[in-house]
Amino acid sequence: MSEDQGFFLYALLLLNGLFVVFHALRSRITLGTFFGAAGVFSLMLWQVLQTGWWVDWGSLHFNAGLTTFIPILLWGTLLTLVLDGLKTTRAFILMILMTGVAAWAYALFRQHLARYVPLPYTIELSSREHIAIVASLVLTQYGSVLLLNLSRTRLGWLALPCLLPLAAEVWLGLYSLLRYDAAMAWNNLRNESLEYFLASLPATLLSLPYLFLAARAQQLMPTLPCRALFLPTPAQDGDDELINRQRTISELQQLNQQLQENSRLMDYHLEHASYGIILTDAQGLVTRLNGPATALLGPLPAGQRLEERLAALFTPTQDGPTTLARLAEEDRPRRWKRSDDDAAQPQWAEIQVTPLRNRPQQPAKGYYVLLQDVTQAVLAEQRRLNSARIKDIHTTGQVLAHDFSNVFIGARAQLERLRQQDIPGQQEAMEGLDTALKHAQSMLSQLGSGQQFGAPKLQPVALAGLIGDARAICQAAAEQARIALRCEPLPTLIVEVDPSQIVRVLTNLIRNALRASPAESSLVIGAVPRDQGVLITITDQGCGIPAEKLQSVFEPGYTSKTEGQGGLGLSISYLMVDAHGGHLELVQNPGGSGIQARIWLPLPHSAPQLDSIPDASRILLLRPDESSQAALLERLENDKHCIVADLRSGEELAALLQDDPHWDYLLAAAEIADLPPLPAGIVRLGL
Repeated sequence: MSEDQGFFLYALLLLNGLFVVFHALRSRITLGTFFGAAGVFSLMLWQVLQTGWWVDWGSLHFNAGLTTFIPILLWGTLLTLVLDGLKTTRAFILMILMTGVAAWAYALFRQHLARYVPLPYTIELSSREHIAIVASLVLTQYGSVLLLNLSRTRLGWLALPCLLPLAAEVWLGLYSLLRYDAAMAWNNLRNESLEYFLASLPATLLSLPYLFLAARAQQLMPTLPCRALFLPTPAQDGDDELINRQRTISELQQLNQQLQENSRLMDYHLEHASYGIILTDAQGLVTRLNGPATALLGPLPAGQRLEERLAALFTPTQDGPTTLARLAEEDRPRRWKRSDDDAAQPQWAEIQVTPLRNRPQQPAKGYYVLLQDVTQAVLAEQRRLNSARIKDIHTTGQVLAHDFSNVFIGARAQLERLRQQDIPGQQEAMEGLDTALKHAQSMLSQLGSGQQFGAPKLQPVALAGLIGDARAICQAAAEQARIALRCEPLPTLIVEVDPSQIVRVLTNLIRNALRASPAESSLVIGAVPRDQGVLITITDQGCGIPAEKLQSVFEPGYTSKTEGQGGLGLSISYLMVDAHGGHLELVQNPGGSGIQARIWLPLPHSAPQLDSIPDASRILLLRPDESSQAALLERLENDKHCIVADLRSGEELAALLQDDPHWDYLLAAAEIADLPPLPAGIVRLGL
């Protein structure tokens, strides 16, 4: 390395290092030192140019004055924008412009003075070259400020080191166009572009750690709207620019800390919330969701909007908006029912949407959606409403039970006399009549003893036998109405039910279907295993029920003679099935006109494994209300002689465990998510 090359390299590294040190110390010694260094560098640029110093390095030829100081001055412009603000950047550009004009004026003065006083030899620069240097520098500064502000939105602090070599090349191109003609400008740009790129590398490399540390300390100034770069800066009453910068950075640090804390709170909320939380963008595309929301919605296909997913899975229970924008305008949650014909039990969810806006009057930039499974609450409400209305009927029934019981006893006695006469061709009819009278007498006995809506008396029964009894009771009515009562092949299953209650439910549903069916039609009874239970279906071909009225058919007192459905029997049937841990619903006939009644009953193996629970165990039973899982509670207390704590919510469970943590088992539905941590030794079983 020659002495000339070494001096040029040392000067390049030293000046860049001093420049970044002066800027880093600006909070201690003000920006004056940094601006002073930039002014000295600008004056030195013209002094070195007049000496004609060029450095040859192999095939490279460096114009020492331009390649040393132009990248530094451009670097200073970009640093002040990123770390000090637009007002400081404008002052820096103006200072460079004024020193450049002053250096030009001084050069002209020297040229004029040399005519009268002998001066040391210097190269005279033309006015065109002076103008080319100053104008191209100012234009490049403003252009790089605009480009840096735009690129920071994507690259962040890395935009400055990426842009600095490009700014040096842009300056060279503008300088060449202003200094020479087009052909000569192109040759100059092609010949010296590599030199300017290499000369800008020290500043580029120093920017990387300096800006990285500034970004970690949250000292970067915010990006600005592009129009703000060309508008006058508002006056600040007596405030120093450095004070303004520190105030702005302090506010940004506080804002970033608040945003980070809010983000951590949101992450914790999403992770621990027992209900579904979904965040979307303005178009309704999901950006974040938690576990309960995934359990309700399932995996979302790529590109599917949330409202499309909701419409595919759920149906609103009332007329109203279905888009996120319209739902966000309401102040109350909307209840939707899952539209899944294959599900054994229905599912309800409440949806509430809140728009996310930067300001109150701005369009929503996204939506915050709460999605909560309210199935248990809906079912419990239906039970409460039905039970309250049926109590009045139950009181009246107790008055009539005694008198009607005598009537049934006399009827069965007369029927027995007829059976003893052995009348040809009537034995099957009398058997059906006797079965009907037995079930009627059993129901009347329950009504008189106050046990009609109590816990069912469970016993293992063949499913085919239950359906056969109900069919035999209704066969005469079907023949009289000229309706074919058909039964599909039934699975060989054993269910644990109260036979009198389930036969009553089936009989009531079949008779309702017969009343709704036209003559010469058919009524089909079927059963299939479904979701750890059995799904019994009774399908007619009648006139059906309007969809808006299907939600009301289980309300006591509902009736519609023209449709042939409804009445008190459906309410009683609903409560009986629910007491067995099952579910009853009416849906439109999937195969055509009419209604399909669906009864889902759990099979014995889908209940908790009671055989594995030792007798006299201490059991925590978590169920939504008194009627749900009533049969299970009776078996635990009467058959297993267990000590059972009957609970309704996770809060009750937590309070009980604080007072007495010594329990053996917890029986709770799998969908209940707000359970407290269980002490060691308690085994959880699903319902």
